[in-house]
Amino acid sequence: MLSGCLNCIAAACAAAVEHVCTATALHWRCVMTRASQAVELASEGSYYGSADFNDQYMTKAFQQEPAAKNEMVEKTAMDAIPVQAIWSLTAGTNPQDWEQAAALYVGKVTASAPYERANKRAANFGTTEGNSDEAVANAQIVRALQQAPSDANSKTIAKNLKITYAQASLRYAYFLDQDLKNTNANTTTAITEHRAEGQAFYRIIAPFVKQADSSCDDFMKQMYDIDQGVSFSVADEGFFFCRARWCVPSALDISAGELGTLEDTVGHCVGWQPPQDCGLSDGQWAGIGIGIAVPSVTLICVGAYFLYTYMKGYRWQLPEKLYLSQGASDVCGDFKASAV
Repeated sequence: MLSGCLNCIAAACAAAVEHVCTATALHWRCVMTRASQAVELASEGSYYGSADFNDQYMTKAFQQEPAAKNEMVEKTAMDAIPVQAIWSLTAGTNPQDWEQAAALYVGKVTASAPYERANKRAANFGTTEGNSDEAVANAQIVRALQQAPSDANSKTIAKNLKITYAQASLRYAYFLDQDLKNTNANTTTAITEHRAEGQAFYRIIAPFVKQADSSCDDFMKQMYDIDQGVSFSVADEGFFFCRARWCVPSALDISAGELGTLEDTVGHCVGWQPPQDCGLSDGQWAGIGIGIAVPSVTLICVGAYFLYTYMKGYRWQLPEKLYLSQGASDVCGDFKASAV
């Protein structure tokens, strides 16, 4: 369970979202750009190829059909941006930065934050702590955030964030396998939605996967390529989960025990053979240090919840209008520390 301190942070974040305003939605685009710059600079521009890749992704997301649009926007706002900010804030040893990272991680708890995502995926993979509903990853991260900032605690946070989003990435690979076996009339919609959601989750860990195993990253990107519609240009169709399960944890140095076992997958990979030219390294993640001045924690909390509440109900007209109404550079030029 959360400590009293983090409960207070969660309450403060929950209170902040009650004051959503148009300026907040506009400034959210600036947050996207700044968090993007952190990751792109850290990976030396070699993965996404642009410092505003999150802004580009959000802009593309709003152009998709509803099933894809909803997932791409929601998971970028609720997961990618807060996680990138957390990596940035815990890269150093400033106690204030770590307090902000804690606020971003816990968020509103019941809705729009990585903490709740970790609990959901832990329930799917059987990696909750003891008899509780709390993810082992959450327990590890919260304990690290409660201690003095250090390199060891920073690595604990980074490792457990990777576990959560590896679980999320693998889960949607399994859903695609199931979609391909399903012949009902909703198969196209299901593939579109699951592909978009899996892609949005995988983007969070993709640079780290590529750093250790580029062939695994190539497979994951092609499997989750929404531009292919319901077609797939990669092998292992019907066994996507098996291929992803085989290479992603190794690339992130995640053990079988840390990952857990996804529900309903026992026996799913019987008969599947891994590719011969695996291209795996020793499976050790060398680490990517992310350092950037993060704008406002309240702003990130509010922006995520704003998009979450609208997109959850497929009411994307207002977020889309606000988000696309100004260029990212224009918004950042008028950026203020807090919009509430």
